[in-house]
Amino acid sequence: MTDRLAIITRLASSEIPLVLIGAQALRVLGSARESLDIDFAIREVDVDPVLDILYEYGYRLPVSVSPDGSSVVWANDVQSASDAILADRRGALNMYFLDDDKDPIDQMDFVFDNPVPFARLFKAARIIRTDPEIRSASAEHLIIMKETRLANGEGGPNDEVDLAFLRSLS
Repeated sequence: MTDRLAIITRLASSEIPLVLIGAQALRVLGSARESLDIDFAIREVDVDPVLDILYEYGYRLPVSVSPDGSSVVWANDVQSASDAILADRRGALNMYFLDDDKDPIDQMDFVFDNPVPFARLFKAARIIRTDPEIRSASAEHLIIMKETRLANGEGGPNDEVDLAFLRSLS
């Protein structure tokens, strides 16, 4: 497994602003929900530099997954990953660190298509760590993101639970 903090430090040194979202942001707010991945919001303009850095650290983007989930085609280089993102009109970089058998052992997601504009998300986010600076999204913005996922039919049971938790904070 790679050192996520080293990656975050590298992104920060490249002046790529991040906002923690997803289950880890919920944990900052007091949620007990566990998640092994970590999710960040980024600006769309930062997609290419984020891809470059994640590929340097050995992370890979899935290009396609078989219907039963048993096999994955991975983008072996940044250009292939970039092409897949454009072709599929993805709104996120779902990056995986693979073991020697090409099985995922870590996941970092970078969402650039968000219902909350990044500038607003960043401004309202709380700084939870300095050096490197890590900001966590506000409960209000996390609610908007969860409601949008559910309204678009993209959410699941965890999103319903997360939304109930976030609403309980108000």
